[in-house]
Amino acid sequence: MGAVNRDSTIYGNRYTNKYLGDARTGFGNLVPFPFELTVVSASTVGDTYNLFVLPANWRMTFLFCTTDGLGASAGAGRTLSIGDSGSATRFMLATDFDVSGAQGFLAGAGVGYTPTADTIVLATSAGGAWVVGKKAFGIALALAPAG
Repeated sequence: MGAVNRDSTIYGNRYTNKYLGDARTGFGNLVPFPFELTVVSASTVGDTYNLFVLPANWRMTFLFCTTDGLGASAGAGRTLSIGDSGSATRFMLATDFDVSGAQGFLAGAGVGYTPTADTIVLATSAGGAWVVGKKAFGIALALAPAG
């Protein structure tokens, strides 16, 4: 038996079956959610920063985060994760953000995540105190429900 070509769920619904998009399939507008946090005081493990609200029934599709360096030096072990009250790492796994230019991206668990209620997206500290005045910033993209 040779290789088989199959439709993905979204492809099959939209192009093969010609279903109209709705909140369940996420064919609405792609909306950016820029975010920036500035470390305002010495942090401890588990401190959180509210980044933005992912509205109910909006589907997370992309996240990028970078920093100007949250640690005092390379190897300091200062990490940042992005998630919500249900999982601190739902959208970005704990990533070493010691040095300027460190980058993190949408975690597998967050791809296509669609909350049923408005959800505050949080950044969580780990690995010790972040340097006061340093920043982490980025953008998330979510699909608004169609309709």
